[in-house]
Amino acid sequence: TSDELYEEALARGLTLCPVTTPSDLVANPHLAARNFWVHVAHDNLGGTFKYPGPAVKVPGQRQDWQRAPLVGEHNREIWQDELGLTSDQLVLLKEAGAI
Repeated sequence: TSDELYEEALARGLTLCPVTTPSDLVANPHLAARNFWVHVAHDNLGGTFKYPGPAVKVPGQRQDWQRAPLVGEHNREIWQDELGLTSDQLVLLKEAGAI
C-alpha cells in the first residue's frame, strides 16, 4: 500500500511522499497527532466542519480558527488586491454571476 511504501522509505532514509486524497489527509495519523484538524463553525452552511489548522504552530500565538470563511468574503482582497482587477470589473463579474 502507499502507507507501507511511505513507512519503508522513512525507515531507509529515502525521500518519498505518496499522493494522497482528501480522505487520506483527514485520516493521516501524523496530522491527527499534531491536532492539525480543527472544528470551526460555518455561518452560511450551518454546523461545524473539520478544517485545516495552521500549518506552522508558533508558541504564544493563537492557533485556533473562530469560523470558516464565508462564501465570497475575501473576493475584493483576491480579485482586486491580488489579481489587480478594478472595482468596475469586480462589479461586472458579480452582475454576470461569475463570483
